[in-house]
Amino acid sequence: MKLKVIWFFLLCVATIWANPGDPTVLVKAKDKELQVLLRKSTRSEKDVQKMKVLINNMFDFSLLAAKSVPTATWKDLSSTQQNEFVSAFKQMVENSSVKQLEVYRSDSTIYEKPKIRKNSAQVAAQVWYKGKASHLVYKFDLVDDQWRAWDLIIDDLSTARNYREQFNSILRTKSFDELLEIVQKKAAEIK
Repeated sequence: MKLKVIWFFLLCVATIWANPGDPTVLVKAKDKELQVLLRKSTRSEKDVQKMKVLINNMFDFSLLAAKSVPTATWKDLSSTQQNEFVSAFKQMVENSSVKQLEVYRSDSTIYEKPKIRKNSAQVAAQVWYKGKASHLVYKFDLVDDQWRAWDLIIDDLSTARNYREQFNSILRTKSFDELLEIVQKKAAEIK
């Protein structure tokens, strides 16, 4: 009997450790911290850097970058090319997110129940700011037992789809190396 109780306890503990939890908790925590910083009447450079970290910290730029170029193109790249692209892409997205801080501001937010599948999840929310409602959807994949966002959809405008359309358009007439150069230049000029 003791052995059964111990076995049951270990099974429960293993299940809890293996469970990455509700991704809504992650979004809510980041949003709460971000709203405090956004409500400040004056923002220091330190505040802006904190916001940059909060906005971008839950995103998996490797996933977002990979989903932003055609699958066949991504698979044909060497790991060095992929790493270079992810690095430049991450810098470009992080720097541009700080330029658009008001997009993240809200007076109130209502989160819907998350849609969780095996290794993916979606967290949707209704956000109100100055009487205007917006619908947000975060898309997550499970990476190393942690929810990592790879897309943010604001009122049906997908970050991943937007980049994919832009990059597909560029790749119709240019090589991947030329696309990489464009992304690197954008990352440097947005700073």
